[in-house]
Amino acid sequence: MGQTGVFVGAIRASGDLGSGCGRGNLHQMTSFGADVSPVWNPRTGAQLAFVSGRTGEPQIYVMDQDGANVQRIDDSGYAISPSWSSNGGMLASVGTASMVPGDPGGQDIYVMDIASKKWLQATHEAGNNDFPSWSPDGRHIVFQREINRPHANLVNAVGRDRAAISSPSAATTRCRTGAGK
Repeated sequence: MGQTGVFVGAIRASGDLGSGCGRGNLHQMTSFGADVSPVWNPRTGAQLAFVSGRTGEPQIYVMDQDGANVQRIDDSGYAISPSWSSNGGMLASVGTASMVPGDPGGQDIYVMDIASKKWLQATHEAGNNDFPSWSPDGRHIVFQREINRPHANLVNAVGRDRAAISSPSAATTRCRTGAGK
């Protein structure tokens, strides 16, 4: 069985990783079993956030680009889908336990201010909220919300003004009636 971990490699202009059956100049950064979903800090280019199961359940970790200084950034339970803001100062993720004081909100989007290490719960509604992605200006987060069917939602980075930006029922109606052409 192959190894699962975080690997880093330089990609040539041709798009390949070099010789050696696709492994070329890859460097393994982690070796604790299931370490997945790595994302670079876009501002510094020197930090990676990733998901690791090393404590028994998935949680978000951050490490330096050389694999040093590995830190778990939360200890509140299940956390996945890390996403850096464009300025690298905030990190959104998905969690099933409350990362801030108050009642857990199911599978919700949480935002951490990296400097203060403080969490904000950005979604509070029922259903599964997943796959957060920041707007280029860092003011909004788009994410998938699923109750019966998945659809796209948008919330500002401080958790106010959530809005559905797609609706499964509306899309189905447009397709059946030909509306919106």
